[in-house]
Amino acid sequence: MMIGYPTHLQLPLLTSDEDSSAGEEVKAEDSLFVFRYGGAKGQLELNDSQGMPVVWPQWDVSAANIAITFFAALIIFFTLVGNSLVIAAVVKERRLRKVSNSFVINLAVSDILVGTLVTPIALAYQLHGEWIFSRSLCDFWVSVDVTCCTASITNLCAISYDRYNAITQPLKYASKRTLKRALLLILIVWLYSLCIAIPPFFGWRTKEDGLVSKECKISQDVGYTFYSTVGAFYLPLLFMLFAYICIYRETSKRTRQWKRGPGSSKMISERDSEQEAMNIRMMALANEEHQLSPPPERAFLQPQPPCALGSAPGWVRGRGCFSEALLLCHDTLFPAKAPSWR
Repeated sequence: MMIGYPTHLQLPLLTSDEDSSAGEEVKAEDSLFVFRYGGAKGQLELNDSQGMPVVWPQWDVSAANIAITFFAALIIFFTLVGNSLVIAAVVKERRLRKVSNSFVINLAVSDILVGTLVTPIALAYQLHGEWIFSRSLCDFWVSVDVTCCTASITNLCAISYDRYNAITQPLKYASKRTLKRALLLILIVWLYSLCIAIPPFFGWRTKEDGLVSKECKISQDVGYTFYSTVGAFYLPLLFMLFAYICIYRETSKRTRQWKRGPGSSKMISERDSEQEAMNIRMMALANEEHQLSPPPERAFLQPQPPCALGSAPGWVRGRGCFSEALLLCHDTLFPAKAPSWR
């Protein structure tokens, strides 16, 4: 069943005995268009008053296309709702307002752009079977598709890079993980995606058949195909594989050291020992600063005197005892390489 003509027009019905090649012409009242209806092919041609053909889309409403439309609508709905909930959760929940989650928001934004600007036009293209829109809209659709999809993949690389640094060098990277640096990395992600999408606008494309072409697809030039495929898929894939392999090796190493217990201090490298010592020191200093500057609502409470390290669990209530306990634990675990900064 093909739908492509106005319902208010009364078109003559041609039987199989009539000559279908000639067709019939009908001019609607107060209209500048002449409609030609061919009975054999069941097609409708729209011509203006000067006889120039006008493209008139015809939609195939078969069962397969109805199913495609239904599932595409579900994909669009869940894409928009799911990613919107992710953004709302990060914005509303204070505990989720972290620098690392800015990459998650960027990933959700790129997916929303795909669901709003790419998928609906792709659905219309699929249902009609040919490109029924303008050539400029075709260029816009293809460029947005390539840009957003590349940004989604590249953003996964940014997330893996953030996790790699947070695990392999936590102290050094903690001072560098700022919102400004995260926004700069997000900007690099989008600039990289644009570098993959815009070369066809500067001539890196195949020769077209002009406006007669009824297809809209990415440039089929061999060089650009290799460039876009490697840049949008294989390079990000290799980067993520390298990052997560390093993360796995680092976590496995720390897990083995943890299972060996205190007796394995000789197996720990000097760099790891110094890093652990710095961790203990920073936690101790942070705890001392917190104890010396109590919240306003607790300022009127009289502080309790510090307790001895060898006392019962009541040491938790003492001022400064938590720091001493941390230092004692560190000296016990790393007796040979413990720094003398206490």
